[in-house]
Amino acid sequence: MKVCPHCGNEFRYNVVVDRRTKFKYLRSGCCDVALRSCPDPEMLMRSAHLSEDERDYLKRLIPLPWFGGQIVAVLLQLEAKVQQASKEVVA
Repeated sequence: MKVCPHCGNEFRYNVVVDRRTKFKYLRSGCCDVALRSCPDPEMLMRSAHLSEDERDYLKRLIPLPWFGGQIVAVLLQLEAKVQQASKEVVA
């Protein structure tokens, strides 16, 4: 169980979508604190460091209007993988 650093309750992600801009961002599900922007599947698709299965997964997500917590967890993992691979290439 992950603990929220803001309120100490059980932590989970909520995806909130701005109705005007369609911008997705993450909030904590326990205390509704704004956390950060949601990883964008279209931006992740541009990385050369993803497998074909990961790309196929992202292609299915692009048209979705919002994401559930499990999808956000996968997006965050893919984002971390891309960032780590980018750092290794630069170094």
